Amino acid sequence: MAKLDTNSTSKGADYGSTSPLIQYRVYCNAIQARRNLGLFHEVEWVQLVRSHAMTRFAVEHPQMRLGSSGQLNIILLFGFSPKLPFPQDYEEFRAVVRLAKSLEYDIGHSSRRARKVTVTVGAAVMPRHAPLHYRPLDVGPRRGEAMCALRRLAAYAAQPDSGVDVLRVGMEDTPYAVDAQGQVRRGDNRQLLRTALDVLDAHGVAAETDAEWIAARMGLVQAREALLRAQRRHPLGETATSPAESAECEVMA
Repeated sequence: MAKLDTNSTSKGADYGSTSPLIQYRVYCNAIQARRNLGLFHEVEWVQLVRSHAMTRFAVEHPQMRLGSSGQLNIILLFGFSPKLPFPQDYEEFRAVVRLAKSLEYDIGHSSRRARKVTVTVGAAVMPRHAPLHYRPLDVGPRRGEAMCALRRLAAYAAQPDSGVDVLRVGMEDTPYAVDAQGQVRRGDNRQLLRTALDVLDAHGVAAETDAEWIAARMGLVQAREALLRAQRRHPLGETATSPAESAECEVMA
């Protein structure tokens, strides 16, 4: 059981509520837009219970079919909300990744893999919270070494059994750098990227730069092929979703 509040924003400032019907229709339209544009399906988790429940709902619902191309990317943004806090240790990190990966299987067919789920991990940690996350690493060759949130996240993602496909770093999430003594300093994207690459390198992991290999791993190839198939079925440019299908999508709410 999960309580799903229906909150929304307007112009990034006014907080209010919208009906479940409106949220359902927006969700439906967003998924269909990605399908029409040949984009892979992707969601970002900033909470745990709510984000997981909403993703499971969209995956299972016959009119939404999130991940219907056979591929779904889930971004785990730790620390943005207290409902998905930055992990205390590697086991806590792995538990969240495993929950995301569980969406590869439908509820009614738990033994048959219905889609591939790739996982992107990031961490949004405010500068004033940085000291709280400066602690010894608990896994890998640098176990016991004190590290900031970004370094620990990179180390977790680099573990052979992490299940992580993409490590996300940048000023949007952590707009600062942390030195070897755990002190917050001014930083930039190049410095954050260098920090993450150094940690990956220390764990024997190299950044992938082959665009075609990345496209295949992240499901972009399947998305392109699905778009081409749709275009062949609708050679005059009609939308792949008919008005009848759209109406049914709304009624099903």
